[in-house]
Amino acid sequence: LNAFYSRALYSASWILHFLENDSAAEVLRQRAIDIAKNIRKLCWDERQDLFLDSYPPNGEGGIVGLHSNVLAMYGALASSDQYERLFDRLLLPEAPHFTLPTTDLLTPFFGGFLLENAYSLNRRQWAFDFMKDYWGGMLENGAETWHEYYNPVLHFKKNFQYSSCHAYGLSPVLYIFSEILGIRPASPGFEQVIFSPAYEQLEWAKAVIPTVRGRIKVEWHYSDGTLAVKMRSEFSFELVLGLDDNKQNSDEWDISSNIRIVSKENLRD
Repeated sequence: LNAFYSRALYSASWILHFLENDSAAEVLRQRAIDIAKNIRKLCWDERQDLFLDSYPPNGEGGIVGLHSNVLAMYGALASSDQYERLFDRLLLPEAPHFTLPTTDLLTPFFGGFLLENAYSLNRRQWAFDFMKDYWGGMLENGAETWHEYYNPVLHFKKNFQYSSCHAYGLSPVLYIFSEILGIRPASPGFEQVIFSPAYEQLEWAKAVIPTVRGRIKVEWHYSDGTLAVKMRSEFSFELVLGLDDNKQNSDEWDISSNIRIVSKENLRD
């Protein structure tokens, strides 16, 4: 709960900063910082190098769980030097991916926080592999829609005591657009858009992205070191390239005239 509250405070602070209400933004940011300091003081276990699930009685002992530590990362409760170490401490590059025990009732909802942490730390390959292993594994085991619970370590079988068609299993859809196709807003209203396709994982991708200002059509192919891009938009915007320099100068780019490419230095706060 504290992790979600902290994340909400930072998100609200960002919105207020964008609206040029910096004094109110700073109040919320400082509140989030204070929460994180107190959580680290009460629940960080130096011996295990992990967060405890809760403050232990008499300040001794305590349980270390996967969910609490993943959400501590999501809620910015860890100190700045702990995130990479926490990720490696909690998660493995190959299935089953977890170093700590998981419950039978592992949810795709929780998987969304794992993906968010991974992409925030630029662990793109881990996130891609986890999507294939977890959601792909659910499909391979007979699912026709996303289930409320799924633990890939256990043998999959239908259980009608829980939902076999649950909306919170859809979190990969967000990252298919933003991290694999590689289109995400850099400013409200898609006035600036970042393009950072996952050509390391796929040979091609294409999609139509609905936005509040109209649709963006994107198609890219990657072969023999060359990235070919076709992009059309129903509105004008600035495109910021999140690519290696040798991928930005391709002759295979076909972008409509209302899309203007700008450098990363032009990103707005």
